[in-house]
Amino acid sequence: MLKRIIFTSALTLMMVLSGCATDPTKEQYDAAFYGGAAPTDIQMRAEWARFIQTQLKDPQSAQIEFPEGMQMWRGTVSANELPSNLKDTLKLDGGFLFVRTSKALINAKNSFGGYTGSIRTALAFYGDRAIAYSQFTEGSWRPWKFF
Repeated sequence: MLKRIIFTSALTLMMVLSGCATDPTKEQYDAAFYGGAAPTDIQMRAEWARFIQTQLKDPQSAQIEFPEGMQMWRGTVSANELPSNLKDTLKLDGGFLFVRTSKALINAKNSFGGYTGSIRTALAFYGDRAIAYSQFTEGSWRPWKFF
């Protein structure tokens, strides 16, 4: 009986908490401001090169693949994730920053000179400029890290 009460309480709490998090609607995505025009393929490649040069220990060893091509997806960054210096300069809509994302697989050498294995990585673009990145590790996307 006690197990049943605990299970029911936990289930109710999960349902209540999941109802608090609201994702933007399709209409919000369609009407959102993404910081200007989408980057061209050349601009995207330049931003990926900038990411590799500034974030990897051995940028010359980097191997990058775009298994889904040079596509863009729509995404959001919660206002809570934004550093304070960006909150005033970027346009938020309903508590979200709307971004375009580009995804790639990156493999590069670590400090020991060995390749780490391909890691799924995403860049968040605001207009034609990458402002943050995230990596898919341990089964989920990590919080955005801003440049």
